[in-house]
This record gives sequence, C-alpha cells and structure tokens, in this order.
Amino acid sequence: PEALKHHSRSLFTHMINVKPTDEVLRMEPEDLPPIPWAEGTMHHIFERGWIWSIPFNNEPRSKNPLVSVGLTFDERLYPKQEGVTPEEEFRQHIARFPAVERMFADAVTVRPWVSTGRLQYSSRETVGHRWCLMSHAAGFLDPLYSRGLTNTTEIINVFAWRLLDALREDDFSIERFKYVDTLQKGLIKYNDDLVNASFISFSDYGLWNAVYRVWAAAEVPINLRFDRYIERYRKTGDDRVFQEMEDVEYPALLVPDQP
Repeated sequence: PEALKHHSRSLFTHMINVKPTDEVLRMEPEDLPPIPWAEGTMHHIFERGWIWSIPFNNEPRSKNPLVSVGLTFDERLYPKQEGVTPEEEFRQHIARFPAVERMFADAVTVRPWVSTGRLQYSSRETVGHRWCLMSHAAGFLDPLYSRGLTNTTEIINVFAWRLLDALREDDFSIERFKYVDTLQKGLIKYNDDLVNASFISFSDYGLWNAVYRVWAAAEVPINLRFDRYIERYRKTGDDRVFQEMEDVEYPALLVPDQP
C-alpha cells in the first residue's frame, strides 16, 4: 500500500426503509430530472469522502426490499473513534447533511455493519508459474467508479487466450503472461490516480466538475474502441483482431492507444 496515494476506509451494510432520494431533496418539480434519482446509484460526496445508496428495490418487478448503504472516507481526516459503533459513526456523519439524514431517518439495518481499516493494498507481482492474481486479489483502491468489475473483465480478456494457449502447449512460463501483469499493475495505478484526484476535488465543486469530466469523456471512446474491434471480428471471423487490442502505447489507460 505504500506505493498507493489514495487513502480511505469504509462502513457498509444493507438497510430497509430507506427513503427515495427524490422524496428528500425538496426540489421543485421542474428541477427534478426526467428519470428519478432513485432509479440509479446515489453518490453523496463531501470533503475527502462519499456516501452510497444502491437500491435493489427501484424497479417495479423487484422483490428485494434491500438497499446497499455505505460510507467511504479518508481515514487520516476521519480516524476511527474508540467506543463508537459503526451505526453511531454513520449517523454522526449523515447528520451533517440534512437531505441525507432525511433519507435514512426511518432506515433499519438487516445485516451487521462492516467497518474496515484502510482499504488500499496491492501485490508486487500478479502472475507466476501456474498462478495469477486477478483484480481485487491483485490490489484494491476504493469502490468509487466501480472499477473492480471493469478491471476484472479487462484482465479476463487478456488472460483467457493466453491460458488456452498455455494448456495446449503445456507451457506456463511467466513470460507468456507478462502483459497480464503489466496491464493489472497499470489498472491499479490508473485507478489510484483517478480516485485520489477525485477525493482531493470533492471539497471544491469546480475542481470536482473538471475531474469528473475527464473520466466521463473517456467512457464514450472506450465503447467505440470495442465496437470497432467487434465489427472487424464480425467481418473477418478472425479472433486475432482482439489480440491486436493489446498493441498499445499506454496499457491500462481508459483510451490506451491515445496519449
């Protein structure tokens, strides 16, 4: 973890009776978005921290009343308090934000709270002879941006064809999987830069707006890049086009073939 810049710890649980965000914001109807806030994941940001509310009950066909709730914040600015339970600490923090406090006024936990120390860790090596650490086994930063899911699929994408070739040739040399290690370490570093910059910016809306736009602006090129390679595969039927995706100058960046 000493190689990572970002710092945070977390409290999280599942709750019921969490009020929809749209009911507690006290916004005029004309100021509300066309799609209710509660139909998505709620992120409430504050200085060097954020609160999440992920409803599993925000779809008419859902049978699940639960809402995933958590608080992630810099443990240096918000150290653990002796003798204070996670529930009490959570309530103390949401009391600082009236709309968030209204949201959880009647909420009840349905599973024990989890309270962590510093979340960040990383492995010096992520591949070896006949083993590979993937995504959260290789390192973890913060649930902000949900990079765990995308990082996992990116690693599977570059690992799977190498593993199939290794099985076919009975050759599990580390050199064969070197790119997997390079990509994995790059993904951890990029996420560290992104999340650390975001936490720094949370206390200044203008700065946060700029940081967020850098991330959001890269999301469209990511999808277009994959679409282009999928289209090439459909035309040729040659799956080697996907291996060509690895021939980039900046592995692990959101748009790895552009500076």
